[in-house]
Amino acid sequence: MNLSDDFPFTYETEEKVEIYYTNDNNVFKNFFYIYSGGAHGMYSLVYETFYRGKKITLDEILVKNEKLRLKIWDKVKENAYIEENEFKITENFKLNPYGVTFVYAPYEVAPYSFGSPEAFFTFDEISEFLKDEFKDTNLFL
Repeated sequence: MNLSDDFPFTYETEEKVEIYYTNDNNVFKNFFYIYSGGAHGMYSLVYETFYRGKKITLDEILVKNEKLRLKIWDKVKENAYIEENEFKITENFKLNPYGVTFVYAPYEVAPYSFGSPEAFFTFDEISEFLKDEFKDTNLFL
């Protein structure tokens, strides 16, 4: 049996999960890839942070406002193909002991060839946006 003769279309999927630990903190990096026959496949990276078994949302960490949106925009605009007024703060983020990284999907703000655009900020750089409750958690100590 020749698969290419019997099944002329190919399909490929891949899923991978990486887990990073820091004391009571777990960060899951979820990688998804699919190819169904086009110019290229499509992938996404989705991060989830858990503290003592509870998933942490961006709203629990930061005060999201126009000033923060523009601060993130300044880091991703160089390769962006959308206009500033179309840019939104992503809910996809990863935390580490040094700060927070906002992770965008391919095509969300830039062409596929630029991958998943990221904007990293140290906690000091975004301290004015950090919620007091988050500052007091000592998440990474």
